[in-house]
Amino acid sequence: MMWRTASLYVIGKQLNRSIYFDGNYKCFYEYKEEFRDIFENNYKIFKFMRPKKQHVKIVSFGERCCHYDSPDRLTDESAQLIKIWGNYLQSFKYLRNYKKQIRKFFAFSTQNKLKAYQFAQKLFKSQSIINQEFKICVHTRRGDFVELQQSTNKYFTEKAIIF
Repeated sequence: MMWRTASLYVIGKQLNRSIYFDGNYKCFYEYKEEFRDIFENNYKIFKFMRPKKQHVKIVSFGERCCHYDSPDRLTDESAQLIKIWGNYLQSFKYLRNYKKQIRKFFAFSTQNKLKAYQFAQKLFKSQSIINQEFKICVHTRRGDFVELQQSTNKYFTEKAIIF
């Protein structure tokens, strides 16, 4: 949900539009609460609407896995509300020119930073610390997605890590 929310945020910025979440789905309200508890800034973008169908144009967008669907093709859309219909906003290209904004967008709350610091103090207190540097490895379960033909390729994964 983080990647999708960030991608939607950037697409909205590029199109000079505000993003909204369909208020008919309870899960979006739950996401907002989770984001509010974890991050300082981004929960504020959760705007909920229940627009009438005649005011919304449904646009096919982001339908192919790991493919960049350029928001530029939506620039001339005149509909007041556009509903993006597609599940794949996975390309790093959506975010590449918005690195600072995305990092600020996903800045952890002060409370969560404090909790993490306290946890780290407990975790590492018994170890002799020479240079105060720790490396954390993230394990992704790529194999689970190969069978579903939804795995990312090396190029995408490396760019995502660098971001």
